[in-house]
Amino acid sequence: MADGSIVREPSNVLELVHEDDAASETAVRAIIDTYKTQFQQEAVLRIRAESCVSFD
Repeated sequence: MADGSIVREPSNVLELVHEDDAASETAVRAIIDTYKTQFQQEAVLRIRAESCVSFD
């Protein structure tokens, strides 16, 4: 919280696989902003990692 207090609340994990380009970055930031607004969140944890993905 802004006052430094700790708040425990349920969490969700969303994994997105996308290109590393400007359009994807804009889209991910829009998702984050929408989530923060909709659920009155001050912050969203974002972890970025390069990966190799294939569908067999």
